[in-house]
Amino acid sequence: MSDAEIIYPPLNFKSKVWEHYGFYKKDGRLDKTDAICKMCRASVKYTGSTTNLISHLKRRHGVVVDSEASASAPASSSDSPVATSSKSGEKSIESFFHAPLANSSARSTAITDAIALFICKDIQPYSVTENEGFKHLLHVLEPRYKIPNRKLFSDKQIPALYDKARREIEESLHKAQRVAVTVDGWTSCATASYVTVTAHYIDDGWVLKNHVLQTRVFSEAHTGNNLAVLLQDVCHEWKIEEKSPALVTDNARNMILAGAGAKMDPHVRCIAHTLNLASQKAFKVDSVSELVVKVRKLVSFFHKSPKATEVLREIQTQLHLPNHKLIHVSTRWNSTLDMLERFWEQQPAVLNTLLSRKIKRREAMASLTEDDMDTDPRDHQINVTSESGNHTPQ
Repeated sequence: MSDAEIIYPPLNFKSKVWEHYGFYKKDGRLDKTDAICKMCRASVKYTGSTTNLISHLKRRHGVVVDSEASASAPASSSDSPVATSSKSGEKSIESFFHAPLANSSARSTAITDAIALFICKDIQPYSVTENEGFKHLLHVLEPRYKIPNRKLFSDKQIPALYDKARREIEESLHKAQRVAVTVDGWTSCATASYVTVTAHYIDDGWVLKNHVLQTRVFSEAHTGNNLAVLLQDVCHEWKIEEKSPALVTDNARNMILAGAGAKMDPHVRCIAHTLNLASQKAFKVDSVSELVVKVRKLVSFFHKSPKATEVLREIQTQLHLPNHKLIHVSTRWNSTLDMLERFWEQQPAVLNTLLSRKIKRREAMASLTEDDMDTDPRDHQINVTSESGNHTPQ
């Protein structure tokens, strides 16, 4: 029957819903027991009322028919034995369950709160509520829910979430015995200058807690005095000045002056930043610096040459080496270390690839020698100088 021709309904069926439905013909007569959806060929029970038909279109195909279409189509008593009862104003169970949710209902409020939390947790723009894919997802999950205007989230929902989170953090900070504060300046992609202050402490259950207390635009000069005023304002705002907060910053001179100006003691220098300074000094040793430049050139060559990469992969298989790509890095010390470690792992495959006749060997490639591979920075005396002026022989 699914391949049978769908016959259009009689002309006296005036409702717009019949643009999407028809009937099958049996024994030369229309079978009006079930209306047949033209889009999916589904059979929908027809009792003289179009309510079921409208619900099917909305639920399965997202098609909304004008409200006037819900009126019963003209039908004689022979069309349906229950046509009279359908015209009497009774609503089907299906139409009841698909009635729009009231904005004040518990279900609607819970969904709106969940959307607000999704925007905050996943750092989404308010415009996500207007995206077609997002609308479709919510319609599938809850067809009765109507997504509020984005201004509801920006003006009410998100500020309410912030106030709630702030109260919880203030209460937790109040119970903490000691608090450590970190501060750092950074620049956004739009070249706006920001300063972020975070708090770290251990609660009564010996669980380490971390909170971003403030991220503010900082257009003033990043002097020690200006940063000291900012730290004092933050501590006062969050009522932690009485807890003698410790301060953790990098080794920059202005940060050292800020800690002294804000009278925050102890002031701990960030070990990661100190390690970074020491490593950068190590990479500036002449022999090490030359090796890093040569390796970086080699890695760039393989990244720009699909043919060289293909030959490298073949030789890795022949030498039973891991099929790893060479790591192309920026200037940070830890990423440079990753690049050198990966190059050392793949050194036999790289050197054999450079000798292959399948690729063109550049002059720059010939500069890497066996002596370069034997370079040991421990043979050199390195003076590590931090921005604070400390000199540490390594």
